[in-house]
This record gives sequence, C-alpha cells and structure tokens, in this order.
Amino acid sequence: MQAGSVLQNNSQFLDKETWHQHFIACKTGKCTKTDYCHQHNLVYHQFIYWCRKFEEKNSLSTHHDDFQFVSVKIKSDTLLSKILCTLELNNGKRLLIHDMSVVEKLVDWQ
Repeated sequence: MQAGSVLQNNSQFLDKETWHQHFIACKTGKCTKTDYCHQHNLVYHQFIYWCRKFEEKNSLSTHHDDFQFVSVKIKSDTLLSKILCTLELNNGKRLLIHDMSVVEKLVDWQ
C-alpha cells in the first residue's frame, strides 16, 4: 500500500496544508464536495469543517482588502473643538472624531 493512500484512507490524520490542497482542488474542480470526498476517500464532515475554516479565512482577508483610508485635514482649532464621536479599538487605542463628515463616512462604510 502506498503512503498517499494510507493518508487518504485515514483523513482524520491529514495536516492543515493537505486539507488546504484538497479544498483548492475541490473548489477549482467541477464535482460536488460529496463526490470529491468519495473520490479521495475523505470523511465528509471533516472536509466540510476545513472548507469552512478556509472559506472564513478567505472572506476575512477579502474583507480587509476593502478597507480604505480617509483623508483628514486638521485645523489648529480642531483639537480644541467638541468631540463628536469616540471610536474605541480592540488594541485599546481611541480615535476622537471632531468632524461630522468623518462620522458620515464611517456610518456609510460597509
């Protein structure tokens, strides 16, 4: 028996990279996930688990690509003006917003 067939018959022992290769091959192929699992002797629920992990990772990285910077012009009196909004970030930093146009852009941002 070849080493590759041992791994395919024992899909619970596959590493992340091998699951990723299966994910890409299935995604670029023309068969269903069920058919792909049958053809490659993979446990269906494990394959679905890994597919979801890779799809989630892809959607997060795609989402990050959608970020855009907003140009901000600071006037000397802006620092003394009233704070309209405070955005608290996960890293403990705060963004103090003084200009309504910035608030509008943040609200419209998806």
